[in-house]
Formats: sequence, C-alpha cells, structure tokens
Amino acid sequence: MYTSSKLAKAVRLAMIGGAFASAATAVPAYAADEEEVERIEVTGSRIKRTDLENASPVSVITADDIMKQGVTNVSDVLQQMSASAGSGLTPAINNGGGGKASVDLRGLGTERTLVLVNGRRMVNSGTGADASVDLNTIPIAMVKRIEVLKDGASAVYGSDAIAGVVNVILKDDFEGAEISAQHGATTKGDGEEYDLSLTLGGANDKGNFVMNLGYYKRKAVGQANRGFSDCPIAEEDESSPDNAKFCAGSWYSIGGHGYLGNPNDPDFFENVQFEPGGNPANATGGQYHDWVNSGDNTDRYNYAAASYLSTPAERYTINTISEYEIAEDIRVFGEGMYTKRESDQQMAPQPIGAWFIPAYDSEGNLNPANDIVDENGNPLDVTLWRRMADVGPRKFRQDISTFRVVGGFEGDFDWADRSFSWQTYYQYGRNDATDISANYVNMYRVEQSSNPDVCSGSTADAGFDPASDVPCINYTGADALSSADADYIRYTDQATGFNEQNVWGASIGGDAFELPAGTLGFSFGFEHRDEEGGNQPDALTVSGQGAGNATQPTRGGYTVDEVYLETIIPLLSDMTAVKQLDLEAAVRYSDYNTYGDDTNYKLGLTWQVMDGLMFRSVKSTSFRAPSVDELYSGQSDSYLDHNDPCSDYTSLDPSSVIYQNCLAHLGGNDFTQQNDQTRAIVGGNQELEAETADTLTLGVVYESEFLEGFSATVDYYDIEIDDAISTRGVNDVINDCYSTAGAILGEGNCANVGRDQTGALDGVAVINENLQKIETKGYDIAMRYQTQVSNLDLGFTWEGTYVDEYVIDGNHDEGQIFANAGGIPEFKWTLGTDLSGDDWSLNWQMRFIKGMKDETIDEATPDPVSGLTGWEHALGKETDDIFYHDVAGTYFVTDSITLIAGIDNLLDEEPEYYTNYNDANTDPYTYDVLGRRYYIRAVAKF
Repeated sequence: MYTSSKLAKAVRLAMIGGAFASAATAVPAYAADEEEVERIEVTGSRIKRTDLENASPVSVITADDIMKQGVTNVSDVLQQMSASAGSGLTPAINNGGGGKASVDLRGLGTERTLVLVNGRRMVNSGTGADASVDLNTIPIAMVKRIEVLKDGASAVYGSDAIAGVVNVILKDDFEGAEISAQHGATTKGDGEEYDLSLTLGGANDKGNFVMNLGYYKRKAVGQANRGFSDCPIAEEDESSPDNAKFCAGSWYSIGGHGYLGNPNDPDFFENVQFEPGGNPANATGGQYHDWVNSGDNTDRYNYAAASYLSTPAERYTINTISEYEIAEDIRVFGEGMYTKRESDQQMAPQPIGAWFIPAYDSEGNLNPANDIVDENGNPLDVTLWRRMADVGPRKFRQDISTFRVVGGFEGDFDWADRSFSWQTYYQYGRNDATDISANYVNMYRVEQSSNPDVCSGSTADAGFDPASDVPCINYTGADALSSADADYIRYTDQATGFNEQNVWGASIGGDAFELPAGTLGFSFGFEHRDEEGGNQPDALTVSGQGAGNATQPTRGGYTVDEVYLETIIPLLSDMTAVKQLDLEAAVRYSDYNTYGDDTNYKLGLTWQVMDGLMFRSVKSTSFRAPSVDELYSGQSDSYLDHNDPCSDYTSLDPSSVIYQNCLAHLGGNDFTQQNDQTRAIVGGNQELEAETADTLTLGVVYESEFLEGFSATVDYYDIEIDDAISTRGVNDVINDCYSTAGAILGEGNCANVGRDQTGALDGVAVINENLQKIETKGYDIAMRYQTQVSNLDLGFTWEGTYVDEYVIDGNHDEGQIFANAGGIPEFKWTLGTDLSGDDWSLNWQMRFIKGMKDETIDEATPDPVSGLTGWEHALGKETDDIFYHDVAGTYFVTDSITLIAGIDNLLDEEPEYYTNYNDANTDPYTYDVLGRRYYIRAVAKF
C-alpha cells in the first residue's frame, strides 16, 4: 500500500492549493514525477487513476488551507469560493435559516448542489423533509480535503448534481493524537466562538482507525449592536421629490395601529396609533393620535431591536472511520458520524392583524373589549394591527440529531495482466429534529376574546379557567394587556421532523484492455436508494388556531434504482501537438417510483498538447428529482393579494372571453371584488416531474515552462435548466383561467381556481409545478505563482468567477441583488498571498464582490405626483464594490505544537445597503455582517 506522503505529492501536483481555501483550483499532474503513486478517485469520475486530472474542472481545499483560515464550519469555507452565490445559509440568516448551513454553487439553489462524504451521498438534514444537506453535520476537524466539481455530474452521481458537487474527503490515515482548541470573537466584544476537538488514530499492516470528538459553541450578536442594522431603514415614497432615509420598521406597532369606523356613520374613517404606543413624540394624551407613517417621528415599530444579527448555536460531534484487511486484497471498511446541534434565533414580538373589533355586540350592547370612542364619546369599530410586545420576542430553537453509518467490503485483483477493484457497501442516515417556537400568539383566542358575542369577564376573575372560559381583553394601547391576558393568548409551538436515507451499492472498475494510445479504464455499478422525510406541525398550527394559517403535516418518500457505466478511452498519444488525447464517457439510468425514469450522459475530452498545456471540455445532461417536501408537503391556506378579472365585468365588451367566462361563473350576477386577498392553497404536488439540465464546459490548463512556478486555468461554463420546480403567482393562475374561452371552474386551465358562495375567488391552488427555465453562463479563472525569495517560500493565488448571463424565464438577473434570495454578482474573486519560512507562515487574503443592482426597483413607471421612477427616486438602487481583507499567521513552536492567529475583515467593512434589503438593511447571504473579528488556535500532536 502506498504511503500518504506519495498520495499527497500527487494531489499537490494535480491541484493549485491556494494560500486560502477560496483560492483553490485544479491544474493537471504531469509525468515529471516518476514515483509510483496510489490510484484514487477524483470528484467527477468513479474511475481510479494516478494522474488525478479529468475533463471537468475541480477545485481542491486542503486541511492546511482550512486551518490557516480559522473557519469552524465547512460551509464557511465553501461560501467564500467565487463560484458560490445566491442563498447559501449562514449563521447570519436569522429569519428562516433554522440554524442550518448550506452552499449554493452558481446561485442555482442549494438543492441543486450535491454533497458527498467520501464519494457517497450525505443524508439531507434540517427540520424535516429537507432538500439539501446541513453542512453543520460534517466535522471540520476530520476534513482531509474538499473537492468541488463545478460541472453537471448526474451521469456519475445521479440526482441533484446540476450546479456541481461538493465531496468532503475525511481523514483516514491519521496516527497518534491531536488536540485542537480555538477561540474567536469580534473586536466589538461579541459573537464569541469556541471550537474544541480531539482526534485519535492508529494503524498497522492490516488497517487503520480514526476517531474524532468535537464541540463547538457560538454566541449571539443582536441587530441592535451594529449601527448599520439597529433600526430598519425606509425611504420616503415616490411621491416625495426629495427622498430621505428614516428609521422606520413595521406598521404593526406597539400599542396597535388601527382603522376606526363609526357603525352609525359610514363616512367616518380615521387611521390612528393607539396610546400609549408608537412614537412618544406624537402622543396627545388621549386614546389615540393620527398615524405617522414616515419620517423621523414615525409610529412604526423598530423590530430590529429584538432581532439577532448572528445566531447562536452549540454542536457536539462524534466521527469514526476505519479499514481492515481481512484477507489478501480484501478489506472491510466503516464510517460512523453523529452530530447533535442546538441552535437559536430571535425575532421581534409577533405581529397580528388585521382583525375587526366591533363597538357593539349583535344585540347592540357595548363591547367590553373595546373602549375606543370619538371626540363626542361615540363608540367606534376598530380594525387593528398590533405588535404583541406584551407576549415577548419570538424565540426559535432547533434540537437536531443526525446519524450516519457506512459499512462495506472492497478489494483488488489482477486478471489477464490487468488490474481491477471492486466495492460493495450499505449506508444508513437519519436526521431527527424538534423545532420549537416560543411566544407565539393563539389567534383563535385573540379573536374570541375581542368578540363581544363570545367573551365575558376577564382573566382577573376569581375561578377563571383558561381551558374553558373566554375572557374579554382590550388590545388597544401598549399597557392594555395584563400578564394574565398575555399568558392566555401565548403558546409554544412544537414541530417535529425527520429525514431518512438507505443506500446500498456495488461497483467494479479497472483496466478493460490496451489500446494503442493507452489503457481503456472503466467503472460499472449499481445503486439502490430509499429517501423518506416528514414534518409534523404543532396541533394548533394544524387546526389553524395558531400564529398563522393552517398547515398540514408532510410525510412521504421515494425509491430509486440506478445503474451506471463510465469509461476513459485513450484516442491518441505521443504525436505532434498531441501528447495525449482521451475521451471520457459516462451514462447513468435512474428509475424512480414517483415520476418514472431518466437517462443521463457525459462526454468529455482532454487534449494534452504538450507538457504544461491541456484543453478540456465536457458536454453532459443532469437532472434533479423532486424532493420529498416538493412532492408531499402538506397543503395549507395562504392569503395572497389578487385582482379578480370579474370585478365589475359587466363594463367589459360582452363579446370578450373574460366577460363570457365571468357571466358563466357568476350566473349573470353583477360582482365587485371586496377583498384584496384571496384564500390560496399552497403545498406539494405528487405529479411533479424531474428538472433537467444541459451543461457545457470548455477549459484550458497551463503550467509555464518559462516562468517556473506559474500555472493557470480558464473554464467556460453554460448551464440550462428546464422544468425547474417553482410556483406561479396567484394572479397568473387566475388570468390563465379567465383568458381561456369556455373556461370551466375546476377543469383545464381553471383546474386550480374556485369561487365561494358569494362569488369571490376562493381556494386558488398555487402548488409546486415544473415551470421555470434557468440559464447561466460565465467563466472560472485561476492563477498561481510559487517562488522563493531570500530562502522564503512565496506564493500568490488568484481565483475568480465572471457571470456572463443568469436568466430566469427570459429575465436577466446577472449583477442583481434580490430582496430574499441573495445576489448574483457579475464578478467575484479572491487573491491570496502566502509567505513562509522554516517554522512560520504569514497569509493575506483579499476578497472582492462587484456591486449589484436592486432588481426589485421599477425603472420605467413614473410616479404621478413627483414624476420620478422608482430607480430615479431610490437611495439604495445599487451596492458598491466591496473588498474584504483577512490576515493570518502560523507558528510551529515545536514538531508537535502549532499556534495560529488571524483577523478576518481587517478593515471592519460594513455590509452594503440597498433599498429592498433582505434583513438588517443589507443582504446577509452575500455580505459580512459581523465586522472585524479575531481568532486564536492551538494544536498539539502526540
């Protein structure tokens, strides 16, 4: 068996390993090194080889890169790669992140990046029925290297490998003991991180065993602790010719924001803020004052004050990997992985509304839950929007356990002067989650306790029983609710979820036969996979009596059987202008019990012109099978804004299609839309088909003979995805129905449209469908130069991605930043510099993100008052270019003790503001929200 040092040498020859992880890209291994090395698989191919280079572009991030960078999570490394964009989850995602960590290659969605561990699928993980892997489950202390394939690879790996593949290779050859401890924090004294790990390993002639124990803890940072995020920024509306930013927030205000009506005067209307509450500067000392919607004295609620900017988490991990030779050339192997994660998020108190609180009951008696009157003492009806500060901030907590075990046999044999290897394995993964949401409001009890025909007495009454009694509660004003009132409407939502995976497979590969240009290599195999997932909401949520609309449970699964064949065919060698020309071909057949079958192929070509120059190209197809959640998500109600084409339809041309349809659906009755929102049905769709993709890459790899130590790669990529799973807007569904001649509700284009007894639209289904076409193309570029200066090693690595196009359904989104899904910068790059001596090294990294445009701003329609378009009016129409600087130093105190220290975001750059920001007045998917922070790590080996 070849030593790890020989293998490492081959990897170094094949890959540009940058000073930092984000600057790692692939270059070929050439024949200059004649020392025999072990054959291994490199991501993108299942054929074992010694040259480590294939037709697809692969980046490699080593354990040394990770250690120098001071990161404590696999996702932190991957999200700094220039090919990473869009909506990969980080600790900065407080609203909806759920404590999960993920990577989004090419901005195509986390569900379209396949994650492997040691070349095999990792179980999806999160809060249940998840479509992607939680990278928190992979221990960074066990990482030997990370290989990132930036190419479609379904012919090799199956579903999900559309944007690329992340393959985490774990340490399997460690001997001795290693203790590592790291502490870090921001220079503002918050966001502390602690990371501890113990790695043990041993080996003999028969096999080896490695075990790692890890603990990690991260403390919270609040939005109130940073000047850029301490209050939600708003801009004056477009009717104002002189725009200005102001500290705003939500119109669900402290004390309540209401519309007042007089039941005896239909023309009476006031828009008010109840006192105490809102901005104290506006108080009049009465029950309410006129609502102030904007400016420095706005009554809006500052929800940032209670929200996290970076979320806390705690993690425990146990991991093992082993191999043992049970007979000559036959080995048994195993892997075990367990992660327990506890994570928290915090948001402002729940907003509730709008709900109607009448002045009188049905018999004309005053409502004891409503004491609001006009200036003449006349009781008033109230439509209320209120921030439930009395109940406390919403607190979210996930308690998640992930377990994975792999076991199998593998071996090597020779036959007819040819070498072969085989493997058979079984793996099981399970993820269980409890998702707790505290300080939620029971909307059923809120509505009942303000309904005079139902409520009586109060929570202060002797003998009050919250299980059976319905008290009357006054909700207007910040001090209106007593602690007993708050307890009556407060509840804790507890949901549970799981993901489960069973996989077994077998493969054989090796040298098929000799051709004039070399040996034809192959790999053939079979895999069977079962996936199951579910999510059980809290009972109140299922009944619709909780904090939002009713949500039904999710549960389902699927099975797939797959067979694949891959070959490398040497075409030409040792000819003029052709040192080696190889054809790579792969095909994979997948049979799903849900939607049917798929066949995907890959054709790749590598043309080594001479030592130091190689061209490469891959043409392939890929697919993504619908996830458990997309298929089986429990359908639920969602109230969405809509426009009813039948509103006042009698004014239309009687010969028009819309008129005729409305006439038929409404029985000839006049109709006027009364509500802006309609009840829509959202959720899974078991009729979904697979997403499909076509991918093309073209590249050149160069290693200079004239400038020793210089190498570069340039790769062009073009990805087209059809039938991407998405949902249509409710108005699109309605308009498709009513623009169809002879439309019948419940059939054809109106299959998802219905009306209630009043004639209003009701139950419009906007479930998952195969709808979108997504296209992206661009260039990945990398350069490296390694030399010596005054007996010191000096290295430079530059790696960047230029996005030429990013198009969704014909809309160009390259260079755009979104309101809720990150951004697609046109240009993103990293420059790394590494200077090292015998027992030390210094590292500097500069990261660049090109500025982006706010894609949600209207550039064309002028406001009727100011005459300005949204683009002309907006103050945050685009973000600036931003540079981050990171520095680190390593000192090898002895052969067994190493100290590492570093500072990230050295210049304390604040994140960029844009008008339609995601959260915290910025985009936490794209920008660093913590600011300058330091870390110190000590490593001791025995």
